[in-house]
Amino acid sequence: MLNLNRQAAELLTSLPLTDVKIEIVSHAGHLFEEPGALERVAELAAEWFRTYLGAGVERWTGPDGGHWKPPEPRRRPPPIA
Repeated sequence: MLNLNRQAAELLTSLPLTDVKIEIVSHAGHLFEEPGALERVAELAAEWFRTYLGAGVERWTGPDGGHWKPPEPRRRPPPIA
């Protein structure tokens, strides 16, 4: 399974807007049934969403704190020709 993920990562790195990083969860199988494994995957996924989509960033804009404005998405600069 890890080899397939590495092959996919290699293909994705050729795309201009894609940063690729493989994280290995220690002692976890492919179904993440081991204690704490799925929680770790959820933490890694949440960090990805915060980094690339601004999800979960506390930036309330309304007077009662009821309106949330996400930050502008981060994009990779275009390649230099």
